[in-house]
Amino acid sequence: MKVGVLAPWAATNNLGDYVIGDACVSALWDHGIAVSEAYPTHIRPPLRHLRRAVRCQHLVLAGTNALDARMESNLRFWVTPDLAACYRHKVILMGVGWGTYNTRVTKYSRWVIEQLLDPEALHSVRDSFTGRVLSALGYRVEVTGCPSTWGLLLPASDLEPASRAIATLTHGNHPDPRRDSQWIAELADLVDEWAVQPMEFSDVAYALELGVPASRILPVSLQSFNHHLSRGPVTVVGTRLHAGIRALQFGRQAVIIAIDNRAREMAADFRLPVVEPDAGISVQRWLDEDRAPGPVLDEGQAAAVERFLDALAAAR
Repeated sequence: MKVGVLAPWAATNNLGDYVIGDACVSALWDHGIAVSEAYPTHIRPPLRHLRRAVRCQHLVLAGTNALDARMESNLRFWVTPDLAACYRHKVILMGVGWGTYNTRVTKYSRWVIEQLLDPEALHSVRDSFTGRVLSALGYRVEVTGCPSTWGLLLPASDLEPASRAIATLTHGNHPDPRRDSQWIAELADLVDEWAVQPMEFSDVAYALELGVPASRILPVSLQSFNHHLSRGPVTVVGTRLHAGIRALQFGRQAVIIAIDNRAREMAADFRLPVVEPDAGISVQRWLDEDRAPGPVLDEGQAAAVERFLDALAAAR
């Protein structure tokens, strides 16, 4: 059987999507599910890809904000009528989230979702909110979180304090220059060494607009980010959810500043180190917050992950 992946990390420069991709492909392979090909979701796939996708028995849509109530306004995501015909009833969700808090699903969005999703499959969703929306639409779901959090541990609180920090910014989603300048300045005063890790190229321009020296901006490269995480104790603070998750994967302290429903809903369900900027800016308080080490997913949530992966493997 051929299993294809609808891959947010194909045809993008967003490092967060690469973090998701690493986790998704590894989880599939660990359960004996060999991925035959990856198809992009941010751009229209070439015709040769569509011809191969039609021959796949299943297409796994892997970990992204790919669903919402107004799909007609988000046509960069695999949602045109002709793609729906190509992918008809082949798509199985894997850690996918509902992109907004709007649950008034348009007729077009309902039609596209019904065309694409396998009506018999067990789907994996990123959070309980997404689970409630899809359950109301008639789909069976397991709330598993993003695959990048599967098996993730919060670092022990007695780790050596970090004298280095990496900040992350988000230019494309509710930028707030006043807020971001404030917490970056406070972070810089608390450590001996700091830098900004852009997760896509628009973050570089935003950091420069905030007055961050170019010498303190790291490359837009997951390999470079991994290198800085592996150098020793470091704290990652900022608005990029998957930068914080990547830090946790390396056993580093992370503080994720919530700016959208992804971080908020995942924090409501799972033990992620998420803070609200509206409660006031205090980086020192964020860093000192007592977070007991241990798994991000509890036993029941980890079991939900296994049920989904077992069901996907059995569907072959």
